[in-house]
Amino acid sequence: MTQKTGKKIPLKVLYLEDSSHDVEIIRDMLDEAGFELEMDCADKEKAFAELLKTKTYDIILSDFSLPGFNAFGALKLQNEICPDTPFICVSGSIGEDTAIDLIRKGAVDYVLKDRLMRLPLAIQRALDEKQSRIAQGRAEEALLESERRFKALAENSPVGIFQTNAEGGTIYVNPQWCKITGLSDEEAMGLNWLAAVHPDDKERLDDGWKKATIKQDYSYAEYRFVHKDGEIAWVLGQAIPIKDARNAIVGYVGTITDITERKAVEEELKFRNILMSTQQEVSIDGIVVTSDTGKILSYNKQFIKMWGISQEAIETRIDRLILETIFGKMINRERSLARLSDILAHKDEINWNEIELTDSRIFDHYSAPMWGSDNKYYGRVWYFRDITERKKTEQALIESEKSYRELIDGMNETVWIIDFNGDLIDVNNTATNNLGYTKEELIKIGLFGIDASLKREDIKMLVKSMPADEIQIFETTHKAKNGKIIPVEIYSSLVTYHGKKAILSIARDITERKRTEEALRQMQKLEGLGTLAGGIAHDFNNILGIILAYNTSIRRFSDDASKLDLATDTISKAVERGKTLVQQILTFARKSETTFGAVNVNEVVMEILTMIFETFPKTLTYVQNFEKRIPFINADRSQLYQAILNLCVNARDAMPNGGQLTINTHLISGRDLLEHHTAVQDVKYVCIEVSDTGEGMSEEVKKRIFEPFFTTKGIGKGTGLGLAVVFGVVQTHKGFIDVESEPGRGTAFRLYLPAIKAVEPDMEKEEEEKLEDIPGGRETVLVVEDEEMLVMSLQMLLEEKGYNVLTARDGLEALEIYEDKKEDIALVLTDLGLPTITGLEVCQRIKKIKSSEHLVLATGYLDPDMKAEFVKSGIQHFLFKPYDMKAVLKIIREILDTK
Repeated sequence: MTQKTGKKIPLKVLYLEDSSHDVEIIRDMLDEAGFELEMDCADKEKAFAELLKTKTYDIILSDFSLPGFNAFGALKLQNEICPDTPFICVSGSIGEDTAIDLIRKGAVDYVLKDRLMRLPLAIQRALDEKQSRIAQGRAEEALLESERRFKALAENSPVGIFQTNAEGGTIYVNPQWCKITGLSDEEAMGLNWLAAVHPDDKERLDDGWKKATIKQDYSYAEYRFVHKDGEIAWVLGQAIPIKDARNAIVGYVGTITDITERKAVEEELKFRNILMSTQQEVSIDGIVVTSDTGKILSYNKQFIKMWGISQEAIETRIDRLILETIFGKMINRERSLARLSDILAHKDEINWNEIELTDSRIFDHYSAPMWGSDNKYYGRVWYFRDITERKKTEQALIESEKSYRELIDGMNETVWIIDFNGDLIDVNNTATNNLGYTKEELIKIGLFGIDASLKREDIKMLVKSMPADEIQIFETTHKAKNGKIIPVEIYSSLVTYHGKKAILSIARDITERKRTEEALRQMQKLEGLGTLAGGIAHDFNNILGIILAYNTSIRRFSDDASKLDLATDTISKAVERGKTLVQQILTFARKSETTFGAVNVNEVVMEILTMIFETFPKTLTYVQNFEKRIPFINADRSQLYQAILNLCVNARDAMPNGGQLTINTHLISGRDLLEHHTAVQDVKYVCIEVSDTGEGMSEEVKKRIFEPFFTTKGIGKGTGLGLAVVFGVVQTHKGFIDVESEPGRGTAFRLYLPAIKAVEPDMEKEEEEKLEDIPGGRETVLVVEDEEMLVMSLQMLLEEKGYNVLTARDGLEALEIYEDKKEDIALVLTDLGLPTITGLEVCQRIKKIKSSEHLVLATGYLDPDMKAEFVKSGIQHFLFKPYDMKAVLKIIREILDTK
């Protein structure tokens, strides 16, 4: 029993015992119990008496019976020489009457040798009692000396102290008594304190008190107080009579010591003993204990059940019958017997192995030696556990793992397992084949090595937002080892992998799907152009009419400078208007790379409005309301243009007899969107609302409007791709779309796209650069163009700037001129669409002749695939038709200045 500091308690012991074996057992027990032991031993009366006279001890232990001497004689010597030293009898067998007689003669306790584990507690209690007696003696001395000094001591005592009158009614309690019992001093007066005593202890406590008062003797009892909050406090209560000069009892003074903790320890020890025996009986393991000679000492019920031990063997306890039963059920009897002999020959070893039985069961066998504190081998404990079902489960897991591996390795899609930190745990063969890495390389670089857009925070957010029984689907791109970018669609779900929670993801290559989607989008663009064709043609006819009219008037105005300037300015403006219209058509119609960047929504909407004002029926009216200084969005301008224009075309078609088309833009918070769109993640969104006063839609139609090829229009009036494209664009931009519509009450589409922090800067418009301000040069330029008037205009422009100009009308002529003048030519400007051979082939052949030649390719349209082919051919510079003469001069000068 160690103190709270962890140090051992010093203990001086005199032990009267003639068995050295018992001495060592008790010495080890007390040492393990936490005592710092100093023990003297005697086996005869003379030696015992001599030690009592010459030394002082904390406790005296005595066997009951010794040769020529016994505990009564030892107790008599103790009472004569050192009466205050506690005396405990430790005996193998002692009758109850004898034990009581010893207690009456002064022994504090007795302990049977087959229950030695109680000895440390008995010693501690004896020491406590001794201390209590000392405290009691001091209290009596203080009481006799002075009531004041008694109270001063009592008020500060760590022990609960009480005082009663001759009838036993309480007349005083100290603060510690109140603390231990949970009662106030007022509640303790008289016999009121008994109300707080545990109901099960009241009768015993009352009987003990009465006996003590009748005998006018010392009172001692252990009992419980019940606090008001229900907490139990165990106390050791002691009281002694206070007598007057005539030896009459005038009252009692006593103490109570809180022994709650000690009682808990005693209960725990008691519980552990019961638990150990219960555990053995209820254990799922068959348990056998054998002696140092191999004899079976004990076994539990499970052992009998597991091995099917016969009733005869149980009743007769003949080891041979039990062993014959066990070894008779083992598949390899001889090998098992040899293993048993080996175990018994190596006493120190702990042994484990599996045993296969003839009835197909499998037992897990474990055995360990039993060593005593005296380093003596006492035998061995054997455990047997039936693991048949576990082995079946393990085999099933092996088969399951094999099937799992065959399944994922046989899949055409990339499969991987990742932990909640985003690290790869496992991948299938398709992953390594598709991405070009080995399995080890792929696990090492992880997801973040093939998807640069992915962050560990994304994995944590995915785990938090992923329901246990649902699949999360999203799109991203993966970069293969050779640099190839692969668009993929990811399907992720939570799984248990080797006993731990993980994420299973399947990545499906959607390259072909993306191509199909792009083709559908292009198809829909062409459809849109078809619907706009009439209006575009009307606008172009107006532009051409203006040019023709003023061109005719120029001759008449030759003598009037002001009218001539007006005519040329009007023609220039008409040409610019036509150029803008062509650029809008090209921007809308051509296939272009998906390029995200900061886009001003209001500017895009104004461009679209400018086009539809000229091309939509004049029976329509328009309302627009743009929120000023609205934030930019991160978008592909061409896709956004197409989505808004599709909504406008739908609105136009919904109002065949005229109506009002309204376009609004405003800012909305992500929090306000959460009510209808739970996947909202951004703080702010830009809303683009396109509404009409047209026919509206029923609920059935509204449910299907985003399906590809679904349309309510007649044959030849639409493919049904428009709104499907709008939906795809919104998804690509991580936005949301709402639709409101009722038959006869019009329709409103609202697109919500994440806003970014950038705001359109206030920039003063730069002064427009004039043609005459752009520098020229004296280098030779080869111009290849099949349109005669364009050749002439380019030649005149370049020669005015000082350049030496060579011209060719087709590709073969250009190559002949180049072969002849290649040393003089500083730059080649060629149209893409030429007779005989294309401008691209011209450039490729020139590069073979002179790889360092500077080339400029002019075209009215350039899609991403074409541009990539041109760049491979060494063409780095492009001009878009119709020619902007200032752009022509600037690009030629910039290229030549880099030589």
